[in-house]
Amino acid sequence: MKDYYELLGVPADASQAVIEQALAAYQTTLQERLGDPLQMNAARRALNEDVPAIKLHLLTKRATRMEYDQRLAAAKQPASPSELADDEGLDDEQPQPFFFDPYDGYDTETPALTLRQIALKLDTDWARTVGWIKSASQDTHVLVGYLTFAADRQRLASHIEHIIQSVSTKDSSAIDVNEGIERCIEILHPDIERPHIVVQDAYFNGRAYVFHLGELLPERVVPVELVLAHEGIRGCAFGTIETNETWIRFPDGATSTRFALMPVDTDPAIGATEKTFKVFFNVGQLKPYADYTTELLLNLENFNPPVKIPLHVHFHVQARPPRAVFEPNIAPGKPILVGAHKRGELISIKVLAKNAGDEEQIPLSAHIAAPSVIADAKPALFHNNETLMLSINTSTFATGKPFSVAFPLDYSSIPGASGPPALVVEGSIYPTIWQSMILRRSLAERFVLAVGAGLTGWVLLAILMANMMSNPSAWWLLLVVVPPLCAGIAWFSTITLSKHAKVAQDSNVQQKTLSPWWRWRTLFICGLVVALLCTLFPNTPFALWASLLTGGIVGFIGGFIIDTMTQASSNTGYRR
Repeated sequence: MKDYYELLGVPADASQAVIEQALAAYQTTLQERLGDPLQMNAARRALNEDVPAIKLHLLTKRATRMEYDQRLAAAKQPASPSELADDEGLDDEQPQPFFFDPYDGYDTETPALTLRQIALKLDTDWARTVGWIKSASQDTHVLVGYLTFAADRQRLASHIEHIIQSVSTKDSSAIDVNEGIERCIEILHPDIERPHIVVQDAYFNGRAYVFHLGELLPERVVPVELVLAHEGIRGCAFGTIETNETWIRFPDGATSTRFALMPVDTDPAIGATEKTFKVFFNVGQLKPYADYTTELLLNLENFNPPVKIPLHVHFHVQARPPRAVFEPNIAPGKPILVGAHKRGELISIKVLAKNAGDEEQIPLSAHIAAPSVIADAKPALFHNNETLMLSINTSTFATGKPFSVAFPLDYSSIPGASGPPALVVEGSIYPTIWQSMILRRSLAERFVLAVGAGLTGWVLLAILMANMMSNPSAWWLLLVVVPPLCAGIAWFSTITLSKHAKVAQDSNVQQKTLSPWWRWRTLFICGLVVALLCTLFPNTPFALWASLLTGGIVGFIGGFIIDTMTQASSNTGYRR
């Protein structure tokens, strides 16, 4: 038995990191020897045989290394003159028969008189062996004790004891119970028929299994199911399936996984007769529209040495299917913003369709639909580099409110095609002048201010009239105060209305409020008329009430209309 620790120049208790470092140096040395004609054959043999064996026995599971250490220690022990080699004396009759139950087995079991018969007994009564081999009722297992004391086969007992311990352990290094039984049988009966496996939906060409996956979609991780089944009439076929490709992984990101399979018609409670493996192909790392062949490796460890069977997987990565994108710069999940518009205006948006897939291999072809009679989309069927015209009739939309119109997209005519589910257009309708005013200041606030301003105007005119009644020569105060007051209120009111009209995009109102007659002349003339009448008819109820009503009405109008609107679009939420 080859001592790999000695080959690497490390102690038997070396850590995994030390072994990996020594193995790397050993491989470098072998690579250098490949250039020497005198050493190339030995170096190539070491690379093909020793390096994989070192990785298998020293750098995989802890249980595998423990088994190797025990076998190595047993091989290094000098054999006593009476102890045979492991494969000798298997048909010699033993001093006492073997039973599963060494106490009551004489009455219930067929005895096994040789070591090979023990192996056959384990094999033919597999169901009982499954529970018996894991039995911890005694400090020393029955089979280990029999080999140690009855058969005087210390090394065989050591090998089998290690297997039984690996089956019985509770940690992650435990091996399958059926695998453990098969290992014990193969030690006691090396010539027994070894079971094989078969890969379903694949064919064997005499050297490797060949598996065709067919067409795979690009830019994604594709889960593939491989089914391994037992082939043979007896025993457990066990081993690993592994990959060396960076873009192929088993569950949890593993590069290998184990299997242990039993013959057809085995009770499921004993073990599975087939196993389905999920293998994940990260096709996103491969160039699309190309053929690929990769290799998985099946290691049948129930053979000595293990049998390695390649599994060649053939597949074709399809071209990237159409993926619709739209310009100008419509981000996925984001709407097309069209700003504010007048109610009744026809909104038209041009959108350019692009194919982010492989247009040369699979051209883009998709449908767009109008959601209702208020909208239209042309053409209904579009392709790459084609301009879409989206139209929206806003005549039914509410003034002063936002709107959203979705144009559904359908890519189902081409398998795998994708893109946004809809083109969404969002905007708003300009408010009316009244809505703009209420948005700036609520109706209640305006009414309170209007009442306050009306009372202020009423009080001001009352003071003037009282002054005229006590001093008739002060009639000119009415002419100085009332017309300018009316003109000032008109001026600021029309400015405010003009700006609200601009927010509402009401050009008719803007033109009127910009006219001098609306801006100041009308109320100035009205104030002048009231002032003249009050001057002509002083100390009369008419003059008193006319002046008081004028002050109250003008103040109320000004207080209701005038607000802090300084820009046509400030704080309205309706910006074009």
